[in-house]
Amino acid sequence: MTISSGESKDKTNEYSWSTLQDRLRASVVSICISFPIPFDTEINSMSYATGFVVDADQGIILSNRHVMGPGPSSHKATFFDNQELFLQPTYYDPEHDFSFFRYDPAELKGIEPKAIRLAPEKAHSGLEIRVVGNNGNEKMSVHQGELSQLDRNAPVYNRNSNGSYNDINTFYYQASTTSEGGSSGSPVVDIAGDAVAIKAGGNRAASNYMMPLQPVKYAFDYIRRGEIPPRGTLQVVFRHITHVQAEKLGLEAAAAASEGVCVYESTGVLIVHKVVPNGPADGVLQ
Repeated sequence: MTISSGESKDKTNEYSWSTLQDRLRASVVSICISFPIPFDTEINSMSYATGFVVDADQGIILSNRHVMGPGPSSHKATFFDNQELFLQPTYYDPEHDFSFFRYDPAELKGIEPKAIRLAPEKAHSGLEIRVVGNNGNEKMSVHQGELSQLDRNAPVYNRNSNGSYNDINTFYYQASTTSEGGSSGSPVVDIAGDAVAIKAGGNRAASNYMMPLQPVKYAFDYIRRGEIPPRGTLQVVFRHITHVQAEKLGLEAAAAASEGVCVYESTGVLIVHKVVPNGPADGVLQ
């Protein structure tokens, strides 16, 4: 993957960070989550997270897959003026960490949320961003940072648990911010207020992991039309490794060049990490 350096930050005076909260406050919600029973990758629990409006006319909210969960659950959104609405689970991705909820816009009184635009094409290394969400169950917490890595593997949150959910087969972004629990599902926005990623997780070293929005935008186009996003699968888990690691596995630079891979213009290669037995790629990839 080639990492591009973006244009200079804040080159326009059209927007200001100081007005960001006012522009987004009606569009970001706190989500109260209840998982009454253990199911699949989730345990019974109550917690808080974040979501944000991506279609105000239809009342569509984007959040994480692990916020919705795959089993029985209850979700309630609290808007900035403390209005509470129950959410209807609409879609969670079978692989990636995003989901869509719906609310009834007619039930909202006195506020008119504006959709936060999904703009995955605006993400680049060095982009100044803000994570706007329910950090520590405190509504509309705004945390600043800067996108650094754009090609890290999807984080593994629970290495000692085979039943926990972890994203696969996508790059993640990394940024050092102070956002912690409750901010899952927060929009990661640029100075214009456009979402360039969605907050997915982090660690105690102030490193936060953001999921790119390309697969989200693909699914969103179908969801807003009332359709189920078509998905295919090779039933394979790929991992991204550096060229040095690839050489240790036997891939020589000359051989890579013969396959069209220039080690000086990319940060690594994909390898086959796992193959599901009897799946489409069994016996084809290894």
